[in-house]
Amino acid sequence: MPWLIEKMREPELVFAAGLAMRDLFEVDFNDTGLFAIDPADLGKAFEYLNDSPLPVADRVAAWWDEGRGGRGRTPFHSMRRLRLDALRAAIAATDTPLADWRRTRRFPAWL
Repeated sequence: MPWLIEKMREPELVFAAGLAMRDLFEVDFNDTGLFAIDPADLGKAFEYLNDSPLPVADRVAAWWDEGRGGRGRTPFHSMRRLRLDALRAAIAATDTPLADWRRTRRFPAWL
């Protein structure tokens, strides 16, 4: 995670780092204040980036250090990853019936 936070300090990678962070944790980051729309919150180097909410590296580092990040949370597995794993299992075992590669997980209504 510290590596990802460092990438949030680079204007070229801040958007990708924010997407990666959203994929890592099953947290509604819209309510945490870790992402900002105003480029002034990010610094002078980020002034030209104003299309979408971007992570503020200092806020994310504080959130992570306070223990709200990695502790007590289960790792997030994307739906795409679950489907690819099911397809790989089906390809590896050709003599078995078709695998349920469309398998999805049910999410609570608030996600």
